[in-house]
Amino acid sequence: MHASVQCDVMGKKKLATKSNRPAASALGERITWLLDHVWDGNRSAMSRDVGCSPSVITKVAAGSQSAGRRLLTAIANHPKINPTWLLSGIGEPLLADSPEVPAAGWPLEITRQPLLGAPADCPGLLSGESFPTAGAFYRESRYWIEVQPRDPLLRLRHLRIAAKDLLLIETDKSYWSQIHLVQDRICVVEQQGVAELAFVHHHEGDPDDPNEHLYVEMPYEQETGDRLVIVRLRADGSTETKVREPAPPLPRTRTIRSSQILGVCLMVVRR
Repeated sequence: MHASVQCDVMGKKKLATKSNRPAASALGERITWLLDHVWDGNRSAMSRDVGCSPSVITKVAAGSQSAGRRLLTAIANHPKINPTWLLSGIGEPLLADSPEVPAAGWPLEITRQPLLGAPADCPGLLSGESFPTAGAFYRESRYWIEVQPRDPLLRLRHLRIAAKDLLLIETDKSYWSQIHLVQDRICVVEQQGVAELAFVHHHEGDPDDPNEHLYVEMPYEQETGDRLVIVRLRADGSTETKVREPAPPLPRTRTIRSSQILGVCLMVVRR
């Protein structure tokens, strides 16, 4: 695993898009800056390194298409790129190698359930195990959750999360001070005093309403129905029996406030 630490490498370079490009979102501008300074403007090279088509890079940089979670994760995993800057604009955009960083990465604690706070605030819930983390992703405010076989999050099949996957969770609230940092991402949310994993969305609401309009997608905890047994009588007097299984549980949604967000997933590692 490549290990890196943050340092000041920008010098006096100005963070700006080229004048001949259309206006883009702040995130699109940061991706454009990386395209210019890491890949020298070569969309084919960038697309090859992050596993997407050059047209996707063009559209994201231009602001005509938003960057999906997989693309952002791939860009953030690049050894030269500071993932915190990519996602939030905080800090410097590039990282530099440091001989002081362990070759295997810095260890972060593993838990088997979401925490109501930072790992330092919940020592009794830590498993005692750790997982090595690259310097670009290491912060004391982060921890790993090992997804358990019966975690309700597994029922949200579109997330493609499996049991034993490790989710890297950031608990620093300043990290998601902007809505787009939690939009369409797995988060730890507080529900009636309990920390749970959920998929967070944002929707537009009444502009006069001071509350932020966030909602979480979570699976139903109960089955949607019982088995249905169908018995048919044939002409010869015999019977035919069929059993219809209930439909799988469907996602449900709940509206939450941003204050209920306790952590955001930055990365998924499959073991």
